[in-house]
Amino acid sequence: MKRHSRTAPALRTFCPDYECRPDGFVHDAAATSHSGWDFQGLYSSSQYFCQPIGHFSNAVPPALGNTNNDRDFYQTHNQQYRSAFQTSPCVPFSSPRQWVEDHEQSYGARVTAENDAAMQRKRDFRWVRCFSRNTEKPSHVPRKRKNSKSDFKPVLYTVAQLVTQLDAVCNTLRTNVSDGDLWTVSYNQALHIKKELEDKCAIIDCGDFKAWKRKLHRNAERRTRKQRHDAEKRRLEHISEKEAVIDAWRLRHIRGVEEKKKERELKLVADAILCEVRKKQADVKRMQDILRSLQRLHKLRKEAALRKGIVIERKCEEAFSCRLDQLNSVLKVRTSVYATEEKALKVMIEGEHEEEKRRDQEKQMKKKKEKLLLKKCMLDAVLFGEFTSDAAPQPFIDYYNQAECSVGSLLQIRSEWDMFVVAADHPDGSSIPQNWIMPDQPSDEAWASSLHLADSE
Repeated sequence: MKRHSRTAPALRTFCPDYECRPDGFVHDAAATSHSGWDFQGLYSSSQYFCQPIGHFSNAVPPALGNTNNDRDFYQTHNQQYRSAFQTSPCVPFSSPRQWVEDHEQSYGARVTAENDAAMQRKRDFRWVRCFSRNTEKPSHVPRKRKNSKSDFKPVLYTVAQLVTQLDAVCNTLRTNVSDGDLWTVSYNQALHIKKELEDKCAIIDCGDFKAWKRKLHRNAERRTRKQRHDAEKRRLEHISEKEAVIDAWRLRHIRGVEEKKKERELKLVADAILCEVRKKQADVKRMQDILRSLQRLHKLRKEAALRKGIVIERKCEEAFSCRLDQLNSVLKVRTSVYATEEKALKVMIEGEHEEEKRRDQEKQMKKKKEKLLLKKCMLDAVLFGEFTSDAAPQPFIDYYNQAECSVGSLLQIRSEWDMFVVAADHPDGSSIPQNWIMPDQPSDEAWASSLHLADSE
């Protein structure tokens, strides 16, 4: 505990954990409860507490001073307060102790409010101080400028030149050992170059230069990685393009093989069916021959029986003839059916042959067209040089050759040209311009005389 005089109100305001005892000591309120206070001595001092309403004393208050040791002052005011508590009709309390308890409650509430206000003021002051510190403009301390690439490059070039010069001077020193004057001049020159080289090396031998070297090394490694990555990417793209071309070729080849196999199978099936039909036709013809032979045999036996005097009944003759007619009619129907099947199979086979011939002709035409285009490209390359895909004349070449690649472009160009072929009164037609047929008159006399001489010759 500490002794105090006038610092008690300030401590009570800014330190809520401390209270002031009336005997002049600062007391920790957390360690000591209010029940242990000397309220009689507390309310006997008018320096810290006001008197109740209506009980102001007529005595003049003493001057402020060291009142902590003035025992008579506390006793006098203690008696005055006791008499005031007992005689005043304005006090609504039944006893001085009741007034003390109520005053203690009001005092605790007032002290709590004052403490809260003090803490709030502290927080506000702390916030304002932090805000002002954060909003202060940073002091612009001039930083040391780092050497850049443009600063080191001329130094490095100079160092390389100096090293070359020093090497040349050293060679001169080795070769001119016997010549003292020349050797001395060369030696002085070598010392001068060495000193200048040491100065330049001192500039280079610093942290900025090492950082720049590390940066260049990182950039070189990054560039190398990027180049490797790009090369790998191009390699993979090239491989994928090759694989795509190979897959397309394999697909075309497989499709062609399958088509040929299917055609061969269809041809074999058609040939087998045709062979079967022809075999059936041969069987029908053989049956017809057998029936004709049977009819001739019946006629011969009938004649032989008549010569022997044997008469054949008419009923048997009619039954034989009827049966023979039935068999002939069946064979005729079969013959017509087989002929129709043979004709259909022949038409199908002929159609397949024609389709195969047409495909062969298309392939030949395609090959001829490719050869002509290749020959034309070779002639254009000989006449005008080779053109790449991004060459300047390529758009014009594509424009004038678009009819060879697009049917729509061909129709459009033909319709534009056909407008000059229709009649003059046609709404979509127009006459051919005269200057397309006959040239314009020459605008210069010299040019006209030259044309006249050319025509006369």
